Amino acid sequence: LGVGAVVNLKGKRQEAEERYKEALNIDPNHVPTLIAYGGYLREKGLLDDARVFFQKAADLECFNPLVLGTYI
Repeated sequence: LGVGAVVNLKGKRQEAEERYKEALNIDPNHVPTLIAYGGYLREKGLLDDARVFFQKAADLECFNPLVLGTYI
């Protein structure tokens, strides 16, 4: 798990969002982070925003098992 996911699991949602954004600033094409951040946004009820990150992950690696199971 990445730092954002670990922090999110501990209930520190604002910090988790900051960590996801930091990770994507470093590597905007990191598929596991795109999926994790999309899942975080989905949990917050931000489905349109989540869909953007899931779609980008799918565009990059459409056959990645992580991508196949997470799309809205």
